[in-house]
Amino acid sequence: MTDIWRIFIAQRICWENGWRILFHSPTVYQERNIHNLMQDFEQEIPGYLNNEKIAKLLSEVKLKTGKNAISDNLRKCYETLIKSDIFPPQEIDLVEAWLKDIDTVLTSS
Repeated sequence: MTDIWRIFIAQRICWENGWRILFHSPTVYQERNIHNLMQDFEQEIPGYLNNEKIAKLLSEVKLKTGKNAISDNLRKCYETLIKSDIFPPQEIDLVEAWLKDIDTVLTSS
């Protein structure tokens, strides 16, 4: 469910800026590992139960517009979901690591 919730966050930030999100067919093939579909379903239940709450929480987050605000907006969205016990607290560490990687890529190019 986290990939779906991450797109909720991206969508919220895009809407704040008047941007749109476009989906299209996959450009890569993923060879799936063997896994238990019932266990997958069980892990996804919180998503089905919390999607509406997540959408409401994100709609209430006060964000800024512009490309320069994306990182701060991302943090605000994650902090809101962490504070509401949707995401575990350590999720912000992953966000910070990802933002650091993006910054490294952008400054080295």
